[in-house]
This record gives sequence, C-alpha cells and structure tokens, in this order.
Amino acid sequence: MATFDRFDICSAYLALERDWHEGGWLRERPSCDRRRESTEVQLQRMQFRPARDTCHSFESLPNDNARDIYVDAMFRFGLGDWLSEDDEAHASIISYIKRQAAANG
Repeated sequence: MATFDRFDICSAYLALERDWHEGGWLRERPSCDRRRESTEVQLQRMQFRPARDTCHSFESLPNDNARDIYVDAMFRFGLGDWLSEDDEAHASIISYIKRQAAANG
C-alpha cells in the first residue's frame, strides 16, 4: 500500500504520463483534460525537478512506494485494461503487480 510522499507522487505521475501518453499527455487524467496541458507542464509549474535518471518510465521509479502510486493511478484511470501478458512494453508493470500480489497474499 502506498504512503504519502510528495516526491514519489510526482515521480509516479510523470512516469505514468511518459509510459501511457497520447500526443504528449495523459488524456485519462482529468486535470490534463481540464487544463489542456500535460502532467509534466503541471509538475514544472510546481517546480518539481526529478533526478535525471528517474521518472522516465515505470522501471526508473526510485522505490516501491512510487511504483505502488503509479499502479494505483494506472488502474484508477482505466489504463490497466490495456495490460496484456503479451505486451513486452509493459512486462515490468505486470511482473511488479504479480510480485506485490504474491507478497501480500
């Protein structure tokens, strides 16, 4: 279960957009649609500055808390419906979900 950490939340949402964007922004995220701008632009306005080697994708997230936030948001936005065992692009997400399910019984 994810815990509240501002850096992890920002990191997760940035990685989520980079993994699932359409035309540069995540259309499933209500604030992107409402503001007509990407998550990345919104995070820049908040002065979020991730490390160079993080937030580029699910795999680059800094810790399990950020990955849990990513997975929760992914399912909340309905993106989990697009996951497939045959989808190599999202294999690490599927693997992580399975590991977490096994660990949590």
